[in-house]
Amino acid sequence: MPTHAEALGERYEHLRREVLAREVASRLGLAVFLRQGMVGWMKVQALRTAVPSLATRRCEQLTPLPKGLAGDLTRILTELILTRKELAS
Repeated sequence: MPTHAEALGERYEHLRREVLAREVASRLGLAVFLRQGMVGWMKVQALRTAVPSLATRRCEQLTPLPKGLAGDLTRILTELILTRKELAS
């Protein structure tokens, strides 16, 4: 069983390969990485490992959106969430 650091390294390399191939399956992961940097991405990954959610498992079963639409939707939702967070602070 890989250590926490090894698992993070594997996830990062997976995301990196997807970005280079322009086939990112986890748009949220990429959005967090671009917006909050590697440290923010690592924190989200730690939460993801600690609390596997039913919603995540259900989302994996859905048909993906067309590439252009998925990226636009991810950016819009990310901005909404982060703007709301900033207003609440």
